[in-house]
Amino acid sequence: MEKFLRRENEDMQITKIMPSDQDIAPQEHRFTQEQLQQEFNYMQAEKITKKLREKGLITEEEYRLNSTTQKSSLTIE
Repeated sequence: MEKFLRRENEDMQITKIMPSDQDIAPQEHRFTQEQLQQEFNYMQAEKITKKLREKGLITEEEYRLNSTTQKSSLTIE
């Protein structure tokens, strides 16, 4: 128990911690209902396309082309 007791003569040092650029949280971004719907549609299309590829109903090239087309159709503001 004695090892947890501090000696009375021991000096205490206080260090002020300042936030760095990395510690500052980015501004909150709120998505519009339309943006959320577009993201949902994109994710659903990706799932469907992946299943089609896994079942051999489309080629790897068609899969990549479709994914590229879907990504380029997104509008990010």
